[in-house]
Amino acid sequence: MKTIIHIGQQKTATTSIQRYLRNNCNSYLKKGIYIPINFMGIDVEFEIPKVVNHQPLHVFSLSDKRLSYWSRRLINKNPSFLNHIKNNLENEVKKVYKDAVEKKCDKVVWSNEGLYLLNSLSEYQNLKNIFSIHSDEIEITCCFRDKEEYRESFTKQIMRLETNRHKGNPNNHPELSNPKSCYYFGKESYLYDYSRKKELLQECYDKCIFFNYCKENNVVNFLNKVSLPICDKHTNVRSNVTNNQG
Repeated sequence: MKTIIHIGQQKTATTSIQRYLRNNCNSYLKKGIYIPINFMGIDVEFEIPKVVNHQPLHVFSLSDKRLSYWSRRLINKNPSFLNHIKNNLENEVKKVYKDAVEKKCDKVVWSNEGLYLLNSLSEYQNLKNIFSIHSDEIEITCCFRDKEEYRESFTKQIMRLETNRHKGNPNNHPELSNPKSCYYFGKESYLYDYSRKKELLQECYDKCIFFNYCKENNVVNFLNKVSLPICDKHTNVRSNVTNNQG
């Protein structure tokens, strides 16, 4: 069984890619490619039924002292769901691969841009360990956007989300000044050290696919890079697009 893990990065048409995978999951199933849907109930929990986004993977893989936007959102909305992920994710993944085998699939595809926020070999090893017992080939893929474009676009997204949480003043966030935090957007943030990111992934995984962001159609770009067939012609519809091409 081959496992493909798409880790983003954020603001590289990930929502469009995940919507495409969701819309075509049945077509892929007929081709022997399994796309997990509503994994661990995340679609219902966050009311995102029209895309594939395997958020529990990065929540589980982060070290105990590190929190992402999504893990904080889980804590604020439903703390018990965070414990549910920590306690049950490995068993839920086991069920996915059992179902994939029963349906005669030879590939399972996962996608979550939160996995780009992992920042150590141990965190990426945590992710690898989830799948290694079920898969004899693990391929990880990451799209990289121009650093300044990525920094501007992702910063705006997070600050907009945090404005809602902090009643109009996102600067109240306690981690904005911590360079190791997922919320730190200074130019020296680990998020923009592409060379180090690639080195971490290459040290942990046998096969890594890195490619540059394509504004025109990053859905087709992604499918081509990971050798997934194009199931329909509607691959140029962008989701979650902002004025800065997020």
